[in-house]
Amino acid sequence: MNKKAQVWVETVIYTLIGLGIMAAILTAITPKIKQMNDKATIEQTINLMNDLNKKINAVQVAQGNVREFNIRIKKGELIIDPSTESISYVMPETNLLFSEPGVPVKYSDINITTTESNKKTYEINLSLNYNPSIIQLTYDLNEDKKILSQSPIEYKILISNEGLKDDDSDPGTPEKININLKQA
Repeated sequence: MNKKAQVWVETVIYTLIGLGIMAAILTAITPKIKQMNDKATIEQTINLMNDLNKKINAVQVAQGNVREFNIRIKKGELIIDPSTESISYVMPETNLLFSEPGVPVKYSDINITTTESNKKTYEINLSLNYNPSIIQLTYDLNEDKKILSQSPIEYKILISNEGLKDDDSDPGTPEKININLKQA
């Protein structure tokens, strides 16, 4: 075989071996990188939900109080559910095992639950639950569930104290503070 041809064959073989090694390494570390990104997202969301909770607690002081809250959702959904007096963040289909599956963990005022979706993916749920005998959550002054999905732009949420609200279905119950959230 010609020496020049042999050099080219060796170059191609070594290049293919090098690309194969890089592909194997990339295949091995990609899931770990995704887990690290998801963990960072969950930790940032925990901080955001703590900030949201502080703003909700701050507006409870007096009727007419309004606070602005900005949130960017890169992955998952933020669910405002007036029927359960809760605000939840759900990250579906992640490889991150954030906590023991099925066992709720309390962190500050946030309940964290990891559930197994299938053999290799999990769903992580962070929720703020408010006392229904004290607070009545509404979204845009009604009790419909609102889901904020991932978006490249920030959501601007206004949190306001709309005053005391009677429970018309049960006249014997005490009045609740109506905390309204709406998109600005």
